[in-house]
Amino acid sequence: MAEKERIRYFDTMKGIAIILVVVHHVFGYNDTIIDQMLESLRMPLFVLVSGIFLSFRRGFWVLIVKKFNRYILPLLLFSLLYATIHDIFLADINITYIKTRIYNYCINLSLSNANEPLWFLKMLFFLCIITYGIEKIMPFKSRILKLAIVIIICTAFAYLVADFDPLHHETRLSVIIFNSKVPSAIFMLPIYYFAYLYKDFFLKPPSKKLLLAAAPIALIIWCLCGRGAAMYYTAVADFPYPLLLIAQFAAVYFCFAVAYSIGRVPVISYFGQYSLVILCTHSTVQLILNFIIKLNNEIVEFAIVMLTAPILIYVFTRYLPHFTAQKELIKVNDNGKIRINFSD
Repeated sequence: MAEKERIRYFDTMKGIAIILVVVHHVFGYNDTIIDQMLESLRMPLFVLVSGIFLSFRRGFWVLIVKKFNRYILPLLLFSLLYATIHDIFLADINITYIKTRIYNYCINLSLSNANEPLWFLKMLFFLCIITYGIEKIMPFKSRILKLAIVIIICTAFAYLVADFDPLHHETRLSVIIFNSKVPSAIFMLPIYYFAYLYKDFFLKPPSKKLLLAAAPIALIIWCLCGRGAAMYYTAVADFPYPLLLIAQFAAVYFCFAVAYSIGRVPVISYFGQYSLVILCTHSTVQLILNFIIKLNNEIVEFAIVMLTAPILIYVFTRYLPHFTAQKELIKVNDNGKIRINFSD
C-alpha cells in the first residue's frame, strides 16, 4: 500500500500487537490477570486487521498467489535464516539430524528449530482459503446468519480439536494436520470472518465519540470473559471457547476504538507498519542473545530486540522486499499467467 494510502490507526493497532507479542516471547506467561486478558488481544488483533483487508475480487488463484507472496515467502526465508544460525552454533549436525530436518520441512510441515512464531503466517494463509470456501458454500447475503453458522461450527470444532493434537493421538495424519495450523485457523476463524464481513465498519467507522462511548463496556466484558490462557498455536484454551470469542471481540473493539481515536503514534505505528519483519526476526535476535551470547537479562533482551528492529526493518525491506511483503515476487497477469518478477 502506498504511503499516502495507509490507514494509520491500523498501523497503531498492529504496533500494539507486535510489541505485546515480543513482550510475551521475552518475558513469558505469568498467569496474571493482565496476561490472561492479553491472550485475547495479541494474535486476534493481527487476525482482525488481516480479515479487514481480505478481498476476492480477482478470484481464487490471484488470492492464493498474493497470500503466498505475503505469508509463505517470508515464512520460507526467515525460517531458513533462523535454522541456519541455529545449526551453525547449536546443532550437532550429522546424517540423522539432516534426515530429521528434511522430514520436518517436507513431510511433517513442522517449524521445529526454525523460527516457531512463523506458525502464525501459515495460519493466516489457510484462513484466507477457508474464508473463500465459506463464501462459496454460503452465497446468501445475511451477514449475521453466516457469522452465526461459522461460530457454531468453530465452537463444535474447538471441543473436538484434541483429536488433531499429536500429543494425545499421534498418527502421521494428525501430525501433518496439526503442524499445518489448519486447526489453529479454524480456532481463530470467527474473528477473521467477522472482520471480513464487517470491514466497512472498520474502514469507515462512526464518530470517535460513539466508538469511545462503547469502549468502557467492551473493556468490562473483556475483563470478565478473558480469564485463562489461550494457546492459539495448539488451538486450545483453558476456559470455554464461547467466552474466548466474547473476550476476543471485546478486546479488539476496545483496541480499535482507542487506536482510531488517537490515530498515528510515533514508533508504535512504525512498528505496526513493519510488524511482519519484527514478527519474522525477533526470535532470531532472541536466539543469538540467549544461546550464543548467553544473555540472561529479560529487560535488556527486550530492549535489544526493539532497538535492533529498525535496523532489521531497513535491511530486509530494502534488500529483500519480495520476501517482506513490500513487493510481489510472483504475479498473475490479466491473462491468468503466472510470472516471476524481481524488477518491480
